[in-house]
Amino acid sequence: AQPAFHKKEVVKAVANEAIKHFNLPREKRLNKMPWQRSYDFFSLSPQDNARFCKSPEAQAKFKGPKPKEFWGGWASRYTWDYVNEVAKLVGKVHPDKWISCHAYWQHRTPYKGMKLEPNVAVMYCRSLPTQWHPAHRLNDEASLSAWLKVAPKRLYLYDYFLFPQHRQFNLFPGWIP
Repeated sequence: AQPAFHKKEVVKAVANEAIKHFNLPREKRLNKMPWQRSYDFFSLSPQDNARFCKSPEAQAKFKGPKPKEFWGGWASRYTWDYVNEVAKLVGKVHPDKWISCHAYWQHRTPYKGMKLEPNVAVMYCRSLPTQWHPAHRLNDEASLSAWLKVAPKRLYLYDYFLFPQHRQFNLFPGWIP
C-alpha cells in the first residue's frame, strides 16, 4: 500500500527526512538508499502500484474511477500535490535542492491548472519500443506537451529502452522505431 500522501503529518515527516538528508555533509549523502537520494535530489516517486488511500479525503483528489489504460493522469492531483507540499517545506530550508518524482503510470500527465514549486524536478517516463503505434506516440506527445506548459525548471526523460513487450510477448532483441 502507498503512504497516505494527503495527510499533513506524512508530508511533514517526509519533508523532515529530506531536510535531514540535505543537512548531511555532501560526501555522506549517498551512503543511505542511493536509489532514492543523491547529492542534490530527493525522490518522492510512489511505489509501482495503485493501492492508494481509500479515505474520502484522499479519494476526492482522484479523477473519477480508476481507468483501464496504463498511462494517464488519474492519480496526478493526489501524487503531485503531495510532491509540491513536501517541496514547499524543503525549499524553505534548502532552496537549492530538488524534490523529484517520476511522471509515470497514472500520475504521468499533469492535471489542469497544476503549478509546481520551483524546486520540483520531473522525470517523464515513456516506453520507446511502443512508439511505432500511433496511439502510444500521440499519447506521449500530448502528455509531454502538457508538462512543457507546466514548465518545471527541471524536466528529464526516462526512456524504457529495455522493455520490449508487445501484446504480452517478450520481443528480443528490442526494437525502437
